[in-house]
Amino acid sequence: MVVSYTRAGRWFLATVDLDSGTMTDLAPGLEPHDWLVATPTHAVLVAGWTTKPAAVVRVDLQQQTVETLRSSSTLALDDADVSVPESIECADERGERTHAFYYPPRSADCTAPPGDL
Repeated sequence: MVVSYTRAGRWFLATVDLDSGTMTDLAPGLEPHDWLVATPTHAVLVAGWTTKPAAVVRVDLQQQTVETLRSSSTLALDDADVSVPESIECADERGERTHAFYYPPRSADCTAPPGDL
């Protein structure tokens, strides 16, 4: 069975062996969105990455390879210019866990003055 799950505010794709109950992560870095269909050999889903636009992708469940079928954008950004979100966790006023993302500044062309970071 192919499943998506969340941990620390991030989404992951995995398979679950129904006989043993073992869960195995698929396609590290790929974050599934709302739509997912699967056959015994492939999963087709809408997913994103931290540095690429969302896309319709097909995942080979045996080889764990990802093929982009259709991207949501043709705009290509250099990875050095895209802030990669970091999951953070803190408590709210009632002590409940809250998740957020911190996007540290990132630019291939600019740097902070010495001593500012």
